[in-house]
Amino acid sequence: MAIGPSQTEETIREAARRLDDALEARDFEAVVGCFAEECEIELLGIRMRGRDGVRRWLDWVFGQVESLRFEPRVITVDGATLVEEFIVEATVARGRLVRSHWAELLDYEQNLVRSLRLYFSPLDFLEAKGAPGRLVAPAVRGFARRGLAPFSSLD
Repeated sequence: MAIGPSQTEETIREAARRLDDALEARDFEAVVGCFAEECEIELLGIRMRGRDGVRRWLDWVFGQVESLRFEPRVITVDGATLVEEFIVEATVARGRLVRSHWAELLDYEQNLVRSLRLYFSPLDFLEAKGAPGRLVAPAVRGFARRGLAPFSSLD
């Protein structure tokens, strides 16, 4: 995807900051507004399409996480693609704090997210939910599928 006249490296970086700010503020509609109508999100091997997919993803995120804070580590823009490594600090059930290392690839079109790919370990969140250490690995697949069950039909 090429950068158009109204989309530059700086406007992509600004759009990514708006998305992060909206997620941290738990501003549902502002997050949805950061995405193109025909977008795609992929995480934990599950794909969601369109703004309806974004809404389903947000229902899941905001249903699992009480608060979010992002600490960017590395941000690179190459053409219309932003690649970011960051730390997520999240408060989950019963006020448990999770720190997790994530990476994401966002493809932009007209300064809106056309494609978002998130990479992280669900183990971080499973342990925060109180799963005993030796049960964590076998339970990851079930945790991911149970938590994202509304999306499994969108593969």
